[in-house]
Amino acid sequence: MQKSLMTATLRATMAGMAFLALGAAQAQTASTIVNNGTIDFAGSISASTCSVKSGDRNKRVTLNAVKPSDFGGANATKGETTFTITLENCTVPAQGATGSTLPTQATVKFSGSNINANGRLDNRGTAQGVELTLSTPAPVTLVAGDNKLEFTTAYYSTSTNIVAGSVQSQVNFDITYQ
Repeated sequence: MQKSLMTATLRATMAGMAFLALGAAQAQTASTIVNNGTIDFAGSISASTCSVKSGDRNKRVTLNAVKPSDFGGANATKGETTFTITLENCTVPAQGATGSTLPTQATVKFSGSNINANGRLDNRGTAQGVELTLSTPAPVTLVAGDNKLEFTTAYYSTSTNIVAGSVQSQVNFDITYQ
């Protein structure tokens, strides 16, 4: 009887262990069968030590007023207007320093759907026969502190028949530091 009791106890213990092992295997399987996913990481390391002046990030430039008769024909430029983008609080390498990772130049690139095949800005206003020119930015050597980058825009006649109305356009800009 003692042998039967030991055998029954041993069987119960073994059954319990088998049950635990099966549960552990199922738990392990359950923990590895989960929804898979992807994590995308994005970032940048910028050597930029300047910031664009807050009022220049989304700037409005009011163009000088002109009359249709001011153009005198097609392919004429009139009403030149100058505007600036200011880079604030720039830090540059000390003069004569070598091995610095700080930028010494800034380049502005204009982009957007309003730039046509001729490199001018399409007019989205009601005036007809005009576009806008935009000066081509050249790299600027940075100085410590604030740097004013100056640009020029003007009306450009695409026709001999200019129709008065509003002139509106938009362009994006990106600044690259080198």
